[in-house]
Amino acid sequence: MSTRENETELITSAQQGDQKAFEKLMIMHDRQILQLAFTLLGNLADAQDVYQDTFMRAFMKLDTFKFQSAFGTWLTRITINLCFNRRRQKKIRKWLPLQEEQFSTDAQQTEVFLKEHVHRALQKLSPLQHAAFTLKHMQGYKIKDIAEILDRSPGTVKNALFRATEKLQSILGSYNTKE
Repeated sequence: MSTRENETELITSAQQGDQKAFEKLMIMHDRQILQLAFTLLGNLADAQDVYQDTFMRAFMKLDTFKFQSAFGTWLTRITINLCFNRRRQKKIRKWLPLQEEQFSTDAQQTEVFLKEHVHRALQKLSPLQHAAFTLKHMQGYKIKDIAEILDRSPGTVKNALFRATEKLQSILGSYNTKE
């Protein structure tokens, strides 16, 4: 039996009230959902809240899942919507300028600095650009899948990716390693 067939059986069982089946579905997708929430929010506590809210909402709305998309796609869409809502509510802007003396020439600290700088740059994108960029370049989704998840046309997704890339290049340009 394929993973897809097994997942379909689990969903059907969960829709009929089997909590163990839903727990198995959670286990199949939990890492992806938490990683996506953390990438979009940049804060582990907020990501964990969204992670919990995603699965609570999925459980409550499981009867509305009609197998028109993959279950993971449906969960991803719920997660992104919750992240958008949380960002709107909190107006997340948690990154403060870092002091230069915090960094040495040590390669590990330099890598941490660059990751933080990239993360701050991602936070400057619009929610749509951030979600599209994250789904494409960090989660590996295809444009058509991103369009479905975000409920946008493929053209809108491509435009958001183009704008996100432009903005990130502008922000991160000073860190270009070419000499």
